[in-house]
Amino acid sequence: MSFVLGADERAVYFFGWELPYRCASREILGFACPGCGLTRAFVLTAHGSPGLATEVHPLGAFGWFALAAQIPWRGWKLFRRSDA
Repeated sequence: MSFVLGADERAVYFFGWELPYRCASREILGFACPGCGLTRAFVLTAHGSPGLATEVHPLGAFGWFALAAQIPWRGWKLFRRSDA
């Protein structure tokens, strides 16, 4: 999904429409939760801006690469299992 969305340091966009920003922690308690900014960071990393993604959330680019690495690894595991 991160390839379909667009983002900048402020918001996430779906085909040019800004998606509403909702964080229950920020709305109820008044401060950002540890996950605030992860969606923007994932989208920015998918579009080739890992530096800006790291500014938005320190773990965003790392998390995206960790998840992306799962795709070929799990495919290889499935392929290897079918050979046995």
